[in-house]
Amino acid sequence: MDRHVNYTIVGAFVLAGLVGIFAFLAWYAGSFDDRKYNHYTIHFSGSVNGLSEGGQVNYKGVDVGRITDIRFEPSRPDTIMVDVEVDTETPVTKTTDAQLKPKGITGVAFIELVTENLNAGPIERQPGQKYPVIEASSSTLDRLFDDVPEIIDNILKITEKLEAVINKENMEGLSQTLDNISRISQDVAAASAHFEEITQRVNGITVQAESVSASAQETAERTSELVARLDKVLARNENNVDRFFDEDLRQFSKLIEETRDAAAAVNALARELKDDPSSLIYKKQKSGVELPR
Repeated sequence: MDRHVNYTIVGAFVLAGLVGIFAFLAWYAGSFDDRKYNHYTIHFSGSVNGLSEGGQVNYKGVDVGRITDIRFEPSRPDTIMVDVEVDTETPVTKTTDAQLKPKGITGVAFIELVTENLNAGPIERQPGQKYPVIEASSSTLDRLFDDVPEIIDNILKITEKLEAVINKENMEGLSQTLDNISRISQDVAAASAHFEEITQRVNGITVQAESVSASAQETAERTSELVARLDKVLARNENNVDRFFDEDLRQFSKLIEETRDAAAAVNALARELKDDPSSLIYKKQKSGVELPR
């Protein structure tokens, strides 16, 4: 009896443990998620490689929902339809855009939702649609893969142009051009040195000109000072000057006339001595014959 009771108790504990483990796993997996969701269908025109049911849906990096179904319509084989459930608190409007983004380097992808205008109004389900539709835009990888052929073509064209440019003749021309540039650089350096010498000379001339200008200014100042002094002297001796011009000037004029007469006499004497030097010793004899009285 005791042995039977012990087995019953052990079995009850084991069963309770298993139920607890399953309950924990169900809770951890989100089976008891109490959030409310809105359902949408996202139309992808490109590949959805990396997506799977139960995959993550983000809004600006925040986990807001899950992928519930991935399918395509036989009437539209170029469009992949992905059903998602998104938290009702997520701002999904008519301007909401969906993009496929890789999750690291694992090969797993997720859906990123972006809303441009929060006041655009909610998306409405149209007749014949399972859920309101969100149109997906091309992802970065899709655009990259679409542009790869054009990029390769441009690279080939650039390579051909480089091969046409980098040949023997062009390399020789490039070498000659570099030599010319080197010579021009040397000429510019020599011209710069000559210009520096000219600049120094001009600076010296400028200094001398400044010195002459200073001397001229000093002379002008002294001249102005002398004129001022003469003005003062004339002002103090105005009466004497007037008297000089009235009386003494007449005597001075008379003196000049007498001096002029004396100079004329001296000139006459000089001419006479030049013509007859002996007249200075011997008196000049009167010409003619003396008659007896």
